[in-house]
Amino acid sequence: MQDLANRLGVPTKVEEYHPEVVCIADNPLEGFAIAVNDTTFYGGTKGLAVPSPTNHMKKELFTKYFMWTNGDMALDKYLASW
Repeated sequence: MQDLANRLGVPTKVEEYHPEVVCIADNPLEGFAIAVNDTTFYGGTKGLAVPSPTNHMKKELFTKYFMWTNGDMALDKYLASW
């Protein structure tokens, strides 16, 4: 869209796009999870895999919240009724 705007005479800065893969792979039986942050799939150089019990807690809380909201994760819908 920005390139189209520039061609139509509306000066617009073209922002760079740097996609990343961010995921938490859980291992509930061992009580830890691995947080993955990777850009190599898109030609980048960053590839991190960090195992920790904190990542397991993040995944567990996200799963509980997802199930509590039945997949509709807009907070304002639930907080407005309190």
